[in-house]
This record gives sequence, structure tokens and C-alpha cells, in this order.
Amino acid sequence: MGDGKLRLERATPENRLFSELDQQWREQLGLSEDAPEDYYRPMMQHASRIATESPQDPRYGIFILSERQDGGQRIFEGLVHINHAFPGSQYAIVRMVWNLIAPRYQFEDFRPEQLARIKTAFIMEGLALCIRDMPSHELKVYLGNAIDREYAAIAAAFIESQYPEYKFAVRGSWLHVAVQHLGVGA
Repeated sequence: MGDGKLRLERATPENRLFSELDQQWREQLGLSEDAPEDYYRPMMQHASRIATESPQDPRYGIFILSERQDGGQRIFEGLVHINHAFPGSQYAIVRMVWNLIAPRYQFEDFRPEQLARIKTAFIMEGLALCIRDMPSHELKVYLGNAIDREYAAIAAAFIESQYPEYKFAVRGSWLHVAVQHLGVGA
């Protein structure tokens, strides 16, 4: 049964999540002549290479944002390339370097709340990684354009209103979320 919660999970050769996402997104791209396939192709090829590496490098990977619907069907809303403890960093940081959202958002009408929900889920699930699987002092989310910055600001304001222990700042093209105060070690 679906719980309606977006979850972030690493794509690996064993779980075949990337293959499932790729198939679902190709179907979405086939539904419209306005679909931006040229935009998706190079990013998806790069993501595929990382997601199918064996063995997986625990310091980086492709993570998929999805939710289960009633009946068990998985809906893929986005993917993000994450790295951790990047060389040259003075302390451990989870960095969401780039992301893609489902192609249908590129050519269908949608409610702005849908994108805010996706951006919020990326951030909240990234914070969970900082605490759980990739202990870090900070989460950094790359904001590639003005729309990313706008939705990140909305998501950050919402999260901060619900969880005042998180401290947000936008610096250049990055959203910074401090998690040092949570006692996380590097």
C-alpha cells in the first residue's frame, strides 16, 4: 500500500531502480512532441554509468526520489547525483550536485506545489542521509537556475518553520543546510 511519502534511495545494479526509472521516463518522453529528450539523454547516460558501477563507491552515487502508490506501483519523481566527503573539503558534506525531475513536469501543466513537494523531499531526504548513512556537518544542494532557487527558498522556509533546528542559507548557486548542531561527526 502506498503511503504517499517521497523517499530517496540509492540506485544500484542489484536493485535496478535506475532501469525502472529510465523506462518510466522514456514512456513520459514519448507522450509529447514537446518533450525535451535532448536535454535528458546526456544526463541520463551519465546517471546510468554511475548507477550501474559495480562495486558502488560509498562516497557518491545516483539516488532516486520515488513514492509507492496504492497497489505497489512506484512513481519516479526525480533523481539526484550525491557525493559525500568530497576530496579537499575540510569536513564531511553531503552535496546534491545535480538533479533531474520527471520529464512530465517539462511539458505538462502542473501545480507549483508539486515541484515544491519534490524539492522539499530532496532536502529532507538529504538531511536524513547526513544523519543516518553519510554523517556530515552540512547538506549542500546545487541550485542550477532561478526556478531551482525559488523552489528551494519555498522548501527551506517550510522546513525551517517545522524544524527550527535546521539553519538554511543560499550562497551563490548553493543552498546550505547546517547540521553541525545535531552532533554529527565528520
